[in-house]
Amino acid sequence: MANLPSSIAITVNTSSGPIKFSVTGISPITLSASSDETAVLPVSGIQFGGTGTNRILTITPTPNRLGLALVTITATDANGLQSAASIEVDVVPTSNYSAVDPTTLLFWLALLLIGGWRRRLVGGGV
Repeated sequence: MANLPSSIAITVNTSSGPIKFSVTGISPITLSASSDETAVLPVSGIQFGGTGTNRILTITPTPNRLGLALVTITATDANGLQSAASIEVDVVPTSNYSAVDPTTLLFWLALLLIGGWRRRLVGGGV
């Protein structure tokens, strides 16, 4: 396999876009993938495209998850010869990303609002 990057960063809730790479060997060549951190990047989020020597890899991490995953791509040719390469995938936050669960955020917001009204009623403030 050639032209695969050793590492990539993907913004949370997006995909990598097409990553072009090439494989050589006796056809047909089959590709497989594994992830060492399936909570961040399940194997179902690793998709292959293309034919022959020209291939495309697209990586889609789990929504709303941040972290690192090591992806191993294995190419197997018709004679059973294998070649493997690994890519470190770093799922990073956006500048406006909040890791707080929306339900938790609403709970704390409600407490603040109720607390403010309670102080006004008990303290007699306006």
